[in-house]
Amino acid sequence: MRATVEAQRVRASDELNQVRRLLDEEQRASESVLSEYASEPLFAGYQPSSRAAAFYREQVAENQKKLDDAAGLDNSILSDYQTVVAPWLPALQNGPDGIASVLIEHFKDADFGDGSGLQPGDSENLVDIGQDQPVGLSGYVQAIQEIYDQLLDLKRVRRSTLNELKAFARDDDISDALVKMSDAKGLQALFERELRKYDNHIQRLQTAASRQGALVKHISEEFRRLLELPQARAINQKWDAAESKKATLESQILEAAQVYSHVRDGLDKANRFYSMMLESLEPFRGQVNEFAVSRAGLREQLIKQAVHESASRNQAMLQERLSHTTNPHSRQFVLLTLTTLAI
Repeated sequence: MRATVEAQRVRASDELNQVRRLLDEEQRASESVLSEYASEPLFAGYQPSSRAAAFYREQVAENQKKLDDAAGLDNSILSDYQTVVAPWLPALQNGPDGIASVLIEHFKDADFGDGSGLQPGDSENLVDIGQDQPVGLSGYVQAIQEIYDQLLDLKRVRRSTLNELKAFARDDDISDALVKMSDAKGLQALFERELRKYDNHIQRLQTAASRQGALVKHISEEFRRLLELPQARAINQKWDAAESKKATLESQILEAAQVYSHVRDGLDKANRFYSMMLESLEPFRGQVNEFAVSRAGLREQLIKQAVHESASRNQAMLQERLSHTTNPHSRQFVLLTLTTLAI
């Protein structure tokens, strides 16, 4: 698209240059003829090019301004492309996979922390967790994992109990007992009996909820202690640095995507603009060419008439002179001149 736009801009510039050349050639020809025949009466109505071609000159100037303004916009768009889009173009062209590849490439050899403040043998990274670790960090990690597993078990117990409770309530049909019930006192006793059937499920849910609260408090405390360890702080610093760089890269890629869309739209508009300009310039050049040809024909016609009238005037003057000449030699010279003019 960029090459197409540049080619169209060059063609439009060439069209304007050709129009200027036609107007300049016509102006030089007109000035040359006027300088020679300015005294001839026939050329009194012949307009100089400065007036006759004024409309075409104005059209050329207006189109040149449009072309210069468009070229400035093109340069601005291409500058944004070079500075913002070009570095990320492979990623943008390959979609999500390309962006993921770029992020992996940037993080591949990155060092997000120097591990300062750690004791020998204490340094760890995220990949090492779960392997043979110093007791402090690995111990907390193991404890947190065990608590988390217990929370998952409680979740399964709670879900199983609720499913049993729903199934029991669905199968426990007391409609017949309600139909046979004759007083409100008996109805209250019926409801109390039915609710006692669910005491076991309620107890299990309450126990699970109480146990969950204690485990959440415990895992929070363990996690807080874990984060206070030097090794954990070092890992957190690395993660923070990684997240910061990731955010910066994502921001740059997002900006590149937005500018890429802007560049693409700008080039589409430029393509339409230059196409429309070329459509108007080609017939305009034809009009200017017709104007130059017409002016050349008019000059040629006026020159012929002027030469003819000048010869006629000279012939009349010589004949007048001949009528007043008595010297034979002078008369012979005048007759020879008249013969020449007649030819």
